[in-house]
Amino acid sequence: MPLRTFVSLLAVVAVIAKPFDPTPSPSGLCRANAITPSTAAEPTLIMCTAADCASGSCQTSYKLRDVATGGCLPIVATSRRFLSAYIDSPGGATIPFSVWVNRDRAPCPQFLTRIPNINQCTALAGGANAYVLRSGSTP
Repeated sequence: MPLRTFVSLLAVVAVIAKPFDPTPSPSGLCRANAITPSTAAEPTLIMCTAADCASGSCQTSYKLRDVATGGCLPIVATSRRFLSAYIDSPGGATIPFSVWVNRDRAPCPQFLTRIPNINQCTALAGGANAYVLRSGSTP
């Protein structure tokens, strides 16, 4: 194999193997149920099919109370990929754990990225197939 081809293949592998890094939406707070925290009784992970948590795209949710930390929990597959997420926290209170999502089609927990803040949209560039709770808090 010529050296140029080998170097090109290495570059492709490096790009594929890089963990994805969701960044907060430029619009700041989500437009769907997150501008003002809901009156839900417990923190909830909200998954959205639009990149900016657009209203109507956030219809899949996971209650985060009484979930053990450390293990990968599957996100139910849909015909559309989840492109953003947020944590709905009652009254906007800090939660006593951190929430991480795993990139779609990747073994969990190898490609985890933290949802950094409650009630704020986070873009998921690689989609999501699982979530993990870890120690630490989410402001």
